[in-house]
Amino acid sequence: NDIFYYNRGFCCRNMEDYPNAIEDYSKSIELNPRNPAAFNNRGFVRRKAGQYDLAIQDYTRALELNPDNIKTYNNRGYSYAKKGDYDRAIQDYSKVIA
Repeated sequence: NDIFYYNRGFCCRNMEDYPNAIEDYSKSIELNPRNPAAFNNRGFVRRKAGQYDLAIQDYTRALELNPDNIKTYNNRGYSYAKKGDYDRAIQDYSKVIA
């Protein structure tokens, strides 16, 4: 069940056990590739692990599934900023504050 992996991934994330969190979120996504929260949370963990390109990919997929989630725009904007891509960061942050 994808929710079980998602929930365990959330616990691992909160314990800062990023490798296991990524593994569980990935399994959740494999079982249910239409869950934007799983992509958003895996992106968050990847961002915390310094994997900004992979985080941006996850956030982008989450936004394809749920384009109205301003938290995901904020998260992706932060990842762009950490990469030094300030133009894209501003675009995402502008959607958050619009």
